[in-house]
Amino acid sequence: MSLGNYFPESFRGEFAERKIEVGCVIRLFVNWTVPPKEKRFVVVAIAEDHISLATVLINTIVNEHVNFSDELKSLHIPIDNTGREYLHHKSFIDCTDLHEESVGFIKTALQSDPRNYLGKMNEEDLAKVHRLIMASKTIKPYKKKKFGFQ
Repeated sequence: MSLGNYFPESFRGEFAERKIEVGCVIRLFVNWTVPPKEKRFVVVAIAEDHISLATVLINTIVNEHVNFSDELKSLHIPIDNTGREYLHHKSFIDCTDLHEESVGFIKTALQSDPRNYLGKMNEEDLAKVHRLIMASKTIKPYKKKKFGFQ
């Protein structure tokens, strides 16, 4: 049990509201990976309707079975864990796709366990991610448009 469990529901709700922003790094169990597992990801955009948000994954390695071409490999940003409290070791930010999540789902996850919030990406790293997303040819245009990456 975490210390957050002892705080009132309203306090945990306010915490979740404050922490959901572009650049926040969150850890959650997701069902859309193969196999389903706990993943770290970065919120890179929030839709105008404030109902959904776009995320990109943080991976420990670049999976060469999926990212077999030089173009796909180039859409992964290597980042060191130094100065990044949300990482334990060198990792890669995967900008090959935007994963859409509901703000409500993320808020509920943070309310139920505030430890799911891992920190916030610095502006320099976030700018690199945004540039790579905009340049990516693997992300469907409708997703880019929905989240303002055009």
